[in-house]
Amino acid sequence: MTYQHVKMSQAQIDEFLQVPRFAVIGTIRKKGAPQLTPVWYLYEDGQVYVWISINSAKHRNLTRDPRVCICIAAPPTHDACCSVQTHHDNELG
Repeated sequence: MTYQHVKMSQAQIDEFLQVPRFAVIGTIRKKGAPQLTPVWYLYEDGQVYVWISINSAKHRNLTRDPRVCICIAAPPTHDACCSVQTHHDNELG
């Protein structure tokens, strides 16, 4: 089975992100390998927020290298799979 990529409108993205789901955050380890971690997120006023501990590997990774990727996916059905993905330099704080 193959899936077609469909561009979502901002309203569809907002609706999708309002539903509680796990997100997977990708950061870059010291030696360059990815570190993927499932987290809860808050979507508010068009922004995605996640909480990470200051003592975590994610925090150390982001302090050293601010690039981050996040993927939030809905469970696939027999005929559809939906996810919202983004990447950018993070803002700790």
